[in-house]
Amino acid sequence: MSGNHWSPAHLEYLSKHYETAPTIEEVAKAVGRTRAATNHKAWTMGLSRPDQGDEWAARLLAALGNEPKTSGEVAAILGIHQSSACGLLRRNADRGICHIAGAQPRKGAGRATPLWAAGKDVKETVKVAAGKKAAEAPAKPQTVVIVRRDPLQEALFGPAPHISASAVPGRVIAQSMEVTEDEVEVA
Repeated sequence: MSGNHWSPAHLEYLSKHYETAPTIEEVAKAVGRTRAATNHKAWTMGLSRPDQGDEWAARLLAALGNEPKTSGEVAAILGIHQSSACGLLRRNADRGICHIAGAQPRKGAGRATPLWAAGKDVKETVKVAAGKKAAEAPAKPQTVVIVRRDPLQEALFGPAPHISASAVPGRVIAQSMEVTEDEVEVA
C-alpha cells in the first residue's frame, strides 16, 4: 500500500463524475490517480460506466488501424498487458469489431501468432452466402434412425417415434436407412 489515501473531496468527485465523464482518464487526472487506481476505487464503491466497452472498442479500432497487428503490438499501442489485449481482441471479435486476418509464423518451434485486423471477417460473410445457396440445392439422402423400444415398453406406451436413440428410455435397438427430406416425418 502506498499510503496515499483517498480524501473525502476526491471520493465525492469520483462518485459524481465517474459515470458521466467522457473518459476515465479525465477523472483520474482530476483526482491525481492512475486510470487503474481510479477504476479500482470506483469498482469498490459500486460505480460503473455503461459505455466502457464502447470506449475500449474505439481505442482498439484506432490501435489496429489499416494494417493487421499481433496482440503484442496492440498491447504496446494501448499501453496494457498482452494478456489484457488478447482478452480485449477476443471479446471484440465476438462483437464483430475485429477479426483474425492471418498468422505470423514464429521463429523456431511453436504455434503461429494471429494477426488481428479491424472490421468483420469477409470469409465469414462468404460462408454464410454459400450456406444459403447450399440450402436451395436439391434434397440429398440423409440417414434417419428408427428407434424400437423394449417389447414391454412398446406394449405399455406404444411404438417409439422416429427420434434419436438417446432420447428414448430403456433398451433401444436402432435401425438406419436412407431417405430424402420429403419422406421424413417430423414429430
